[in-house]
Order: sequence, then structure tokens, then C-alpha cells
Amino acid sequence: MKLIALLLGLSTLVNAQSLLKDAVSFRLGASVNPRMLVENEAYRNIASNEFTSLTAENHIQAVVTRYKGQVSGWDVVNESFLDDGSLRPSLWADHIPDYIAKSFQWAHEADPNALLFYNDYGQEGHPKKMQAILDLVADLKKRKIPIHGLGLQMHINVDSKRTEISRVMEQSAQTGLAIHFSELDIAVNPKNNPEYSYEASAQNELFAFVFKEYRVIPAKQQYGITFWNVSDKDTWLRGYFKRPKEYPLLFDDKYAKKSGYTSLTNALKTPN
Repeated sequence: MKLIALLLGLSTLVNAQSLLKDAVSFRLGASVNPRMLVENEAYRNIASNEFTSLTAENHIQAVVTRYKGQVSGWDVVNESFLDDGSLRPSLWADHIPDYIAKSFQWAHEADPNALLFYNDYGQEGHPKKMQAILDLVADLKKRKIPIHGLGLQMHINVDSKRTEISRVMEQSAQTGLAIHFSELDIAVNPKNNPEYSYEASAQNELFAFVFKEYRVIPAKQQYGITFWNVSDKDTWLRGYFKRPKEYPLLFDDKYAKKSGYTSLTNALKTPN
């Protein structure tokens, strides 16, 4: 379970340049490493200046109760379905009947005012998984189990099909729930080519596409977009996939804005 969109209480610095967060009407966030916030000034400055929300990990009733009234939303259940739409085997699935519904009920009891999300990855390209999530939402609604939003992780790459991304956005929005792009990054070297040399144009175009498509969702359902960490240096893709030549975010290894930051900011100033 993850805490999402806790408004930053860090001090901010005056920045005369155009900021991406000022070009959108929804929360713009990043997942953050608490140790890096303390130890790395450049990391801390970006977190405090560039974003209006942050994401960190937690557990159901103890943590929800502790932060009752301070947190706007929670990812209550994460990644419960396999690509074929079946329930993922887990400690919870194996030993707690109807654990997804119970988790939402427990979280709601702990903080009745918090928005509660189901969060998953890979819906684009896996229609059976997407349908399982839609069926879950319909079932919870029918049983009057509180669910308020869907988190679409959006770990995509420059080869991802735009039509599939748009389809998932449309299907998600049709639930009437709040929609959160909860872990956005765009990989540029998905085949792990050791000779890869960074080229920004395809990534920049896809960032603009994702943000513009998101703005098509009804405003009341736009919960926000959260990048999965701050800079290329901090990306999980390099370690998890052993892919050292990967550059999926809008800040480079030196915490400088990449060209995609400026092009995205400028694109969002133009009406759809």
C-alpha cells in the first residue's frame, strides 16, 4: 500500500523560469527517496520546487490511521492481477478471502475522507488485465465498497502504442473514478542496447502525448500525474533491469532539466 499526493511541506526557492507544475491544473508529483531528500541538495531542490505532491510506501490501518486527515489519497491495493486477468497468487490472495474488498473497507474505516485507489501496471497491451480491473471496480461499486480512483502506473517506452494508451485512458475514465498516472516514466532503451546513445525526440513527443491525452479526461477525474522518481540518475530501470543506458525522466544525471521538460511545458500552454 502506498501513500500518494502528500502535499510538500519543504521550503521552495523562487524560480523565474516556466515550471511544468504551473502548466497543469492537476497534482504533479514524483516518488521520492527520503534519504536523498536529506543528503542530496539538488534532489531536494527539485522535489520542493518542481512538484506539488509526493509518493512514499505504507500499510493499511496502522498507517492510514496515523496520517488520518493529512493525506489526500492511498493506493490501497497494488498489482493484484496477472496479464491474463487472473488473480495474482500472494500471501493475501491465498489466505484472506475477498482481500481486495476487505482492504478498501479497512482503509475507509481508518480514514473516511481519504481517496482510495486501486493501482496496477501494464494495462496497455494487456486487455484481459484491464478488463479484470474494470470488473473489480464494477463489483466493488455494486457491493458499495468504497473505491474512488484508479492508478495507472504508465511505465511505458518509446515503442509503446499510442492507440493502446488512449484505449486504457478512455476505459479508465468511463468508470467515473479519479484517474492517477501513478508511476510515469518513458524508457528510451527498452532493448538494453549497450551502444545506445540518448536521443530525445521520440521520448519528448510521447511525454507530450501522455499529458495532452490526460487532459482529455474530465477535470473532476484528473487526480494527478506522478513521475517515478526525480532524475535519470535515480531511476529504478537502471538497477532492476541492469540497464545502465536508460534515461526515462525529465531531469538528467546532474539534475538539470532535459529538453523534454521545456518542450512539454510549452506544449501544455497550448490548448488541446
